Amino acid sequence: EYDGGTALGTTAAAGLFTGWVTGEGAGITLGGTYASANVGTGITIASPALSGTGAANYSLPAAVTGAITPKTVTVVWGDLSFEHDGAAHMPTATVTFNGEVIVLVTDGAAIDVGTHSSTAKFEQPNENFILANDTVSFEITPKEGDLPDWSWFLIGSGIGLASFSAVWLIVVLAKRKRSK
Repeated sequence: EYDGGTALGTTAAAGLFTGWVTGEGAGITLGGTYASANVGTGITIASPALSGTGAANYSLPAAVTGAITPKTVTVVWGDLSFEHDGAAHMPTATVTFNGEVIVLVTDGAAIDVGTHSSTAKFEQPNENFILANDTVSFEITPKEGDLPDWSWFLIGSGIGLASFSAVWLIVVLAKRKRSK
């Protein structure tokens, strides 16, 4: 699995090679250095060496290759709720690997109130990682209004909402007619 380095580490050799004498392969490990730190197959292992009980009874083939598989990393999402303000919003996303925080690119910017979806990805393609939970839902909530309180006028004057709307419409139409 990808770890950012080229060291093979301690790898059980029993699953990598065949032809072990019964009872000997399980305790033998393979060490060495990958020619590349990146994900791939058929990567040459430089300075391969067998160690462990019974290792002296075996020799390695002329070319030893291995594979590095992608590392699954968990996306940490931020800013999942916004109040509607007319601007486009989307969450932030990061992953941490070997102590380094990597900022991801997100999509799915939204303006309107509702539940929306965003997906995270690396800025440049990166085959060394698989992003777990790379999609998230986020929400834009209605803006609290700062509208004047007309209820005192409507209730105090005895005018109902329907009457107030009709009066407002008449005033607007009258102003239009005068301006012509």
